Amino acid sequence: MEEMAKRNATNFFPALYGMNPRELRRRVASKLTDKICVVSNKTVVESGDSGGPLLLSSAPGKWTQIGTLTGGPCHGKDAPMHDYYTQIDCEWIAIQTDNEVQCQ
Repeated sequence: MEEMAKRNATNFFPALYGMNPRELRRRVASKLTDKICVVSNKTVVESGDSGGPLLLSSAPGKWTQIGTLTGGPCHGKDAPMHDYYTQIDCEWIAIQTDNEVQCQ
């Protein structure tokens, strides 16, 4: 499984696989100013999931949407899961819904 994950990751970003996280942030942060990068080994985002919410548990039983899925370079059961979400805020939601949806 580890070898498959390595092979899948290097197909997408050969220069980034195995890079020190601090160095990765330095190289990528300035290019992803409006994105949130989410890494998980428990969930898989598949084709057709675009537009789905990124939710944050802000209190017991309360969820806050902080992003919308826009894509990810590594998908599949055995691949590292690096998915990208576009950051959203209340102003953006109000504009997109003609003020029909209010948020806090």
